Amino acid sequence: MRLVKKSVNQDNTSSYHLFYADAVGTPGTDMIYFDIPHAGKTYPGVSSISNTGFRVKSEDALQFWKERFVQFGVP
Repeated sequence: MRLVKKSVNQDNTSSYHLFYADAVGTPGTDMIYFDIPHAGKTYPGVSSISNTGFRVKSEDALQFWKERFVQFGVP
């Protein structure tokens, strides 16, 4: 995934709205983040994000990613 768009957050113009997707920004491949300056420390627990999941198109795609993670040492 790569940064495909960076805009100003319309609700808070002091932060950015960051869009990450595949290399060409194909619809459905995006993850969106908000850069929140001075937000403070994150504490694990209720209301925190600890995992993010992605859906893959097929068993072949799942095998591709499994092999790629092994190749790059991703647990």
